[in-house]
Amino acid sequence: MINYNLNTHSNTLSCQFIGRLDTNNTSKIAESVEEKIKDHTGDDQNTAPKVVFDIEQVDYIASAFIRICIKAVQKAGKINFAIINASPMIKKTFKIAGLDEELNVS
Repeated sequence: MINYNLNTHSNTLSCQFIGRLDTNNTSKIAESVEEKIKDHTGDDQNTAPKVVFDIEQVDYIASAFIRICIKAVQKAGKINFAIINASPMIKKTFKIAGLDEELNVS
């Protein structure tokens, strides 16, 4: 499951993920996430809204979720993207993939 919130004051699109982001669940939400980001980002990454993936309520991620994150960074730009509230195990997954800094995981 995923909840979206666009804060127009801070120009931030927050995507709050809930549950396991295994391959099956991720494939169900991938199109929705990409569409929301596309709707709220423009061509100029300096004026694009920030995109934040909140994964506090996620206990597992599959490589398919990492692919969604990479696509989000490509659309929003590295300076406008962050993954927040990652558990130590999920942080380690991003670190092993070599993407913890590229995806601004905290």
